[in-house]
Amino acid sequence: MTSPTRAIRLGLACTAAFAFTASGWLLAAQPAPDKGPGQTYVAYRAAVQKAKAIEDLAPWLAKESRAMIDETPADERPMLFGMLQDMSGAMTDLKIVSEKIDGETAELAVEATADGAKTKGTVTMRKEDGAWRLVTERWHSGM
Repeated sequence: MTSPTRAIRLGLACTAAFAFTASGWLLAAQPAPDKGPGQTYVAYRAAVQKAKAIEDLAPWLAKESRAMIDETPADERPMLFGMLQDMSGAMTDLKIVSEKIDGETAELAVEATADGAKTKGTVTMRKEDGAWRLVTERWHSGM
């Protein structure tokens, strides 16, 4: 059984990263090497809605993000995936406000509407193996 604090922490980690199993990745959708970090993030958000399991999102994630989820017990992953899809489904009108690229790292300022209220976020992406991948995303309301 997971404590409420651990469940919240793991749920927040889910917004930052999602896993693949030791047996390998599902490669149905992957970030395109010719897309910038903002375009890749928008495509990732669409992939979240189409995914059937948390493992489907592995190709979109930076290595340390995948490792963090790998440490999550397998029986907790469906709960985390459900939380991610609920959060993602509640957000509409996603906009990339700014994109700052510094070498292999990018920071995006993003905005969306969640449950009728405007919310802002910061997304960190890293270029790995020729494609931009999600490191973290943090959302906060109260614009």
